[in-house]
Amino acid sequence: MTAQKDVEARERILRAAAKLLAESGGEPVSTRAICGAAGVGAPTLYHHFGDKQGLFDAVAAYGFERYLSGKRAQPRTGDPVEDLRRGWELHLEFGRANPELYTLMYGTARRPPAAAEAHEILLGLVGAVARAGRLRLPVEAAANMVHAAGTGVVLALVAGGRPRTPGPHVRRPLRGADRP
Repeated sequence: MTAQKDVEARERILRAAAKLLAESGGEPVSTRAICGAAGVGAPTLYHHFGDKQGLFDAVAAYGFERYLSGKRAQPRTGDPVEDLRRGWELHLEFGRANPELYTLMYGTARRPPAAAEAHEILLGLVGAVARAGRLRLPVEAAANMVHAAGTGVVLALVAGGRPRTPGPHVRRPLRGADRP
């Protein structure tokens, strides 16, 4: 297998696993189904990922890359609190749009290296709020609280198997009383 075909096979497996996971409604996805959808044999899957856990770790990393592309592209408004709110909304929307992928990304203690970049982006947003004099907590503590709240809200929203829109009773306390 050439290097190019090897990379293409790996990408097909990742895309197939992410797609089947998204379509699974939270049900387990077999490596056999993934191999069938990707058009590869089991030896190819195991060559690239070692085992099923290795594959799902790679799918979580793939999910973080998709998530981070939106985070990286989000323009700054000049108001650090609004930027943080927009980041919060992007986080909620990604989780609601990709519930199974989000659960794989955030529902376990295992984190791919891309998760560190997501945390650095959050630290930057919270740090900007602190530099504007609009934060009463240490940056790291506030970032950890925002992360825990965001993850908890999204996991709670998708727990029933269907993403729901959080009502104002969820958004308002987390976004600020001045916002609907």
